[in-house]
Order: sequence, then structure tokens, then C-alpha cells
Amino acid sequence: MRWRSDDDVVDRSLTFGGACWATLYRMYRTPLKQLALMALPLSAIASGASAQEAGDTWLLVGAMYGRSLGSETAVHTELNSNYPLLGIPQSFDTDGLSAHPRDLATLVTSVAYFVTDRISIEVDGGYPPVVEVEGRGIAAPPGPSAALFRIDLGDPQLNPLMTVRQWSPIFSLQFLWGDADDRLRPFAALGATYTWFTQLQLDPEFEQAINDEFGRPLALNSLKPGPTSVRVSAPPLWAPAVKLGVSYTMTDRWGLLAAAVYAPYSGTTTFRVYAADGTLLGTTRGRVNVDASGLMLAARYAF
Repeated sequence: MRWRSDDDVVDRSLTFGGACWATLYRMYRTPLKQLALMALPLSAIASGASAQEAGDTWLLVGAMYGRSLGSETAVHTELNSNYPLLGIPQSFDTDGLSAHPRDLATLVTSVAYFVTDRISIEVDGGYPPVVEVEGRGIAAPPGPSAALFRIDLGDPQLNPLMTVRQWSPIFSLQFLWGDADDRLRPFAALGATYTWFTQLQLDPEFEQAINDEFGRPLALNSLKPGPTSVRVSAPPLWAPAVKLGVSYTMTDRWGLLAAAVYAPYSGTTTFRVYAADGTLLGTTRGRVNVDASGLMLAARYAF
């Protein structure tokens, strides 16, 4: 007798669910096993479910595993003056750069209020994770000067390029299928997330590379020799959010919930380089588009 492996399960899914579901299974196979183990103690709660009703409130506590499905970065630089001796234009774009967050896991909490037995208003929050941002590509001005002034954003010694604490509550309207007294009810939620960032810090070696490769040459040609500094900022942003999942009722109070979340983020990160006397030498803005996804498993309590 041959035991079927995980890959056998994936191969069969190609027949019944399509290549898309097989790819998602491989991507999240390990996180799914970890989240499932976290839920095993909850399954021991006695059975005996009751229907959801208008006026009910759900409190959910669980875990989420998040990852980026893809990202694009458009980078534009403006210098405070011309630098003919350095061969760097005053304004230029840099192609081939990308920045994306690393995978992460965090605690999530949610509150849902049922307007009817099918429709609820939900707020998702949780513990704000520290996001590590990786880079790829060569940051350099166009032309011959690119051979002199360049930073490899993919250099392992510079990564992660920065860390930032991300706050991303989601406000959504949720619809559940099935009857109110069904134990298993699929659902879909559509809403928006308001995201802001705190504790944004550059990797010390990445910051030093910016000062060495760009800051000091610009300061010297501006007749402001000396050490330079870098400041980085990321404004808050809104993004649509979609959630698909299933809710399982175990008792009149307790249940389990599993869901997949998707949110396409689009924001701007700004780097400013200053001379020792505080004079602004140059500004680089990176427009980052990230397709963020997550898998959520939570226990819920109704009251």
C-alpha cells in the first residue's frame, strides 16, 4: 500500500479544481497546517448549534498569515540643482526597481454585528505587525554616471531595506449564505482598509550606502561638505479589501471561522537626503503597488 503524499493531493486538485487552486495550496500548505493545529483544542467544545439572528454580535480572535502576491515600483528623483560635474540630471526616473514585504504572521481580532441573519457589519483589527521590506534592482542615475553612483537593492547585506509597523483595520459589509441555523455557512465580505505606518526605520547599512553613494557627492558639489542624512516617510492610504471564507458553528456561542483576504495596496514612500546644515539635496519617491493576501483562522464567540 502506498500512502498518498501532499503532492498527490495537489495533482488531483488539477482535475477537480483547476491549476489555480493547486498553486494556492502549494503556496499556503505549511501555513495552513500551522493554523489548523492552533484550532484543534477548540474542536473539543461540545456541539449543539443555534441560529444567528439580527442583533447578534460576534467576537473573533485568531491568527493570520500574510504574503505579497506581487509588487510593482515606479521611482522618480528630483535634485535641488544641476550637477554637471557629476553627470547627474536634475530629474530622472529609475526603472527595474521593486520593493515588497516579506511574509508575516500576526494576531487578529474582529467584531461583527448582525443587521439581519445574513448581513453583518464587521471591523477587523489585531496586533499591528512589523513588516520587513526587501528590495531588488540597481538604484542609479541614467547615463555614464550610473557606473559611479549605484546601490544594489538586492544586496543581502542591505536587506531588509527597512522595517515598519503597519496598522491596517478593515471595515466591511459581510453576507452569509445558507439558513440561519446551518452549522456551515460560506460568506463574502467587501470593504476597505485604512493603513498607516509607525516606527519606520531604515537598515543602517542601507542608510549608509545612500549617504556614501549619493549624499556626500551631492553635498560636496553643492559646496556643503560633511556628513549627510536620510529621512524616509510613508503617508497613510486607503485600499479596497475582499474576504471569502466559511463559518462553522459548534455551540450556541462558539464557532470557528476560516477566510482568505485580499487587498491591493498602492502608496508612496519618500526618501529625502539632507546636507549637514539641513539643506535638502534631493528627493526620491517610490510608488509601490502591492497585491497583499492573507489566510485567517479564528475562534468566534457570539453574544
